[in-house]
This record gives sequence, structure tokens and C-alpha cells, in this order.
Amino acid sequence: VSAAVIARRDGAIISSTIDGEEAEALGAMGAAAFDSAVRYVGQLSADKLRLALFETASGAVQVGDLGDRLIVVRSSDLTSLGRIRLEIAHVVKTGAR
Repeated sequence: VSAAVIARRDGAIISSTIDGEEAEALGAMGAAAFDSAVRYVGQLSADKLRLALFETASGAVQVGDLGDRLIVVRSSDLTSLGRIRLEIAHVVKTGAR
């Protein structure tokens, strides 16, 4: 994990493992991407979206729904995606604050 933030659904940072503009960008872009994913899944008449995974050739960003907040996790090691997803899913399921 290279960065993790807890952000409000509007992207404002609540807590972060990184500082400054990088944290703000990760939170804001994560919130915007998750909102788009929620609308996309809604168009498919699918169930409520809990987690979105955006994978690139060099890493990934995973966004989990915490109700009025989101957890956004950036990683550069693709071999750890499953473990990170499980940890995010646990936080989403338990509603950890």
C-alpha cells in the first residue's frame, strides 16, 4: 500500500497516510470515480456497490463504501490486490470508524 485515505463522499479528507495535495487528489478523484461507478452499476439495476477496483499496469486504486465516507487505497504491488480487497471489505462490512 503506497497511500490510503478516508474521505467524505465529496472527496474532503478525514484521515490520510500521506500529506498535502497528493492526499487531496487521491480523495477527490477516488470519490468522483466511485460516484461514477455507483451510477454505472445503478444503470445495470445491480445491487449496492461496496467496492470499486481500478487496476493499471503498474498498480491499483481500490475504493470502499463506508456510508457517508469512503476508504481509498492506492497500491503499486498487484500481487497484493486480493489481500487489500479483503481488508477493505472487512472495514466496509464492520463499518469501522
